[in-house]
Amino acid sequence: TVSKWTNQDLTRAESLLVDFFNENGEHTSQLVADSGWIKEKAQMLGVWGNVQVITDEEVKLETQTLNWDPGKKKITTEDFVKITKDKDVMTGYGLEADQELKNLKIKTEVKGEIVKKKSKN
Repeated sequence: TVSKWTNQDLTRAESLLVDFFNENGEHTSQLVADSGWIKEKAQMLGVWGNVQVITDEEVKLETQTLNWDPGKKKITTEDFVKITKDKDVMTGYGLEADQELKNLKIKTEVKGEIVKKKSKN
């Protein structure tokens, strides 16, 4: 379901599947969420409910809410987050990250499990 309010520059949708591209037009990540809203002119985005972002580098972010801050060009949340890459897992509360999840900061209660790769000698 998609609802649009043109006079408010607001579009609200359910069952989201969104692909993101960098400034060169290359695909960078995909977002899935139960619901969300976008203000296209202001370049603002908010999503909630079973939010997952999976980058083309196979980094996966799971949380309940996520917002795009166009001023900082960062995704943010104050909710619990889980970030997985291969067998490495980080969790905590609050997040600020770039769209590709290459540079990120978990704000509080940070925990992690890093699995060492076996060297080939």
